[in-house]
Amino acid sequence: MDSSQLKRLYALIAVLLGVIIAIVAGILKSLDGSTLAAAFLYAGGAFVTAVTVTLALMSVMGLFDPPRG
Repeated sequence: MDSSQLKRLYALIAVLLGVIIAIVAGILKSLDGSTLAAAFLYAGGAFVTAVTVTLALMSVMGLFDPPRG
């Protein structure tokens, strides 16, 4: 697997993790008694935050650095 494919895979993992977190956040917000629109807005914020933090952590760990060798 070359470097560009690996970077895409890491980005896909971050997005899928964000989707899972957004679904859970939206469900929890709707169970709290919020309207559907408020739950979607809350889930969207959770998605953006989760993807941003995941990509930042992956970058700090050096997963997006070019391979050495």
